[in-house]
Amino acid sequence: MGMGGEKRGIAKAHRLPAALLMASARGVIRSHATRFSANLDTLFEMLNAHLIQDTGDSQFLTLFYGVLDAKKNTLIWCSAGHDPGLWLKKATGEIHELHNTGMPLGISEKAEYEQAGPITLEPWDLILIGTDGIRETRNANREMFGEERLHRILQAHAHETTREICDRIVQALISFRQGSIQEDDITLVAIKYQPKEP
Repeated sequence: MGMGGEKRGIAKAHRLPAALLMASARGVIRSHATRFSANLDTLFEMLNAHLIQDTGDSQFLTLFYGVLDAKKNTLIWCSAGHDPGLWLKKATGEIHELHNTGMPLGISEKAEYEQAGPITLEPWDLILIGTDGIRETRNANREMFGEERLHRILQAHAHETTREICDRIVQALISFRQGSIQEDDITLVAIKYQPKEP
């Protein structure tokens, strides 16, 4: 999941629409995902070089990319300037951040990326990945929704399905805005480890 943006001071005539930037990144990932499924740092460095070649330094892309191993119940990831993913451990109710591992893509040819993990998911653990439009949603008083409210929703509704949890978050954002305009996009991906029945 990623979000396109632009660096300050870049003329409008030099901008590549965000949709084209995303399509370009998606093409690179699809072409090389299998080959570099265990070397996400290499995949990100390749993607970064491709985006810089396409756009110069006029735009950037934030991206969280993870690989789940369904047999081992593990997750590895790379995150280029994206909002941290959240890992809710069902057994304890604790929430851990899946941290950034590098700067946004398309900014610097010298950027380096690290692969993080693996983390091992236990039954009913939840992973939530979302764009910064969630935490940065503002109400009529210009107060941000923030991280703490998001954490409370996850902890209170961890027993629900991923669809229901995402719906809860979206409804909470709508209620929090109090009729204010949504200023940024909101994208959510929720993953829950549901063990196989014996």
